[in-house]
Amino acid sequence: MESTRINPNDDLTQEKALSVLIQAVNLAQSKGVYSFEEAELLSKCVRKFTTPIPPAPVPTPQLVETPAVTTTLTANDEETVVL
Repeated sequence: MESTRINPNDDLTQEKALSVLIQAVNLAQSKGVYSFEEAELLSKCVRKFTTPIPPAPVPTPQLVETPAVTTTLTANDEETVVL
């Protein structure tokens, strides 16, 4: 979730308020404020409201079918080979 600056005097939407709370939890956790148990619970709560970015799909190689090449060798009257 990206960090956004919000003016405290502005009206907050639920979405903006939730974003601020999640940022505050992440900031406090980065400073070691919570115990392991608290951090685990808060992490679960944050994940309920944030959507993970799915990894980019890895392209799978495609087999391309090429037509079979058939060659017929024939000799003409001048003894040259024609393909």
